[in-house]
Amino acid sequence: MNMTHNNMLDAIEEICDAVGPKQLACLVAEVFSTKADHIEANWQDYPLAETWNDYAGVMLNAYDKIDS
Repeated sequence: MNMTHNNMLDAIEEICDAVGPKQLACLVAEVFSTKADHIEANWQDYPLAETWNDYAGVMLNAYDKIDS
């Protein structure tokens, strides 16, 4: 997939419109966590997997701070 910056912004805006900011933060956290699991299972790169899990934690923290 070769998307331009503006196309990516449009796609993210469409998702934001569909689910709202709180659910978007939750979805992104899940993507980051799944990515961490994949890296750990397939590449055994534990520091990188931990970094992605940290990113997931940041998004879950944002989720907690966003009003529904």
